Amino acid sequence: MSFYYFVASLPALNLSAPPAMPFATFRAEVERLLPRSVGGALDALVAGRPADSAFARDWADHEVQLRNAVVRARAARRDEDASPFLRPAHGFQLAVEQAVNEAYGKPNPLERELALDQVRWNAADELSLDSAFGLEAVLAYGLKLKLAERWAGLTDQAGQSALLDAVKEVRTAAEVSTADG
Repeated sequence: MSFYYFVASLPALNLSAPPAMPFATFRAEVERLLPRSVGGALDALVAGRPADSAFARDWADHEVQLRNAVVRARAARRDEDASPFLRPAHGFQLAVEQAVNEAYGKPNPLERELALDQVRWNAADELSLDSAFGLEAVLAYGLKLKLAERWAGLTDQAGQSALLDAVKEVRTAAEVSTADG
């Protein structure tokens, strides 16, 4: 199967709606229908490991710039120096800095995180524009699918479960500390 047919067959994604297929199904279809190297590139990309493609390098650069902008925004809120926490980045996009500043103007952390993931979503789209039906489109779709899955999993029930797990972990650590002391 060619990239064109594969990409054209993918269901539409929306950051604010659960995806029509899980990432595992998408990954299996990539393995089944596309060259093996595509699966390896996709795995490296979503795991944040270095990958050997221009798209992956551009994505990593964008992510570093985004995270650096977040560090600067957080440091500014605390009136602290951000420089010890900044990572070297290739290139600079004023739009990313502005988007992070807008995100940090949101009234609550959930809206802030959604705004930051929207920046990531838009970056994936922009990075795949030159190859709307090629490798870059498949990689961008995989990134966007992971983002959509993340937001679909942020339910009240999942939050409650995470909170209970964290409380249990703190209690266990406190009990161990008390027993050792």
